[in-house]
Amino acid sequence: MENISTLNSQSSLQLSKTIQDFALAADFGSVLVDIHGKETSDLYNFSPFCQLMRSKPEFKSLCQKCDAFGGLEASKNGNPCIYRCHAGLTDISLPIIRNN
Repeated sequence: MENISTLNSQSSLQLSKTIQDFALAADFGSVLVDIHGKETSDLYNFSPFCQLMRSKPEFKSLCQKCDAFGGLEASKNGNPCIYRCHAGLTDISLPIIRNN
């Protein structure tokens, strides 16, 4: 299994474009994060509320903890993980698996 940090720049750009397309098509806020919840792509289609939360360092760290939790839970069994974030919003994490 490859980590996003090991992808070449073309693969990384392609993955970011796919996430952006998904965000617009599904009307979901989407971001690619590493296992620590740190963003490795731009924020796509985020609501003004979520953009405001992530603009404040004290709330951004909580957002990143939620992203890390969701990502790790989704990675455990390879299925989406639906959960409530620190602000009480419903969030979903989808595992991205490459090369098995």
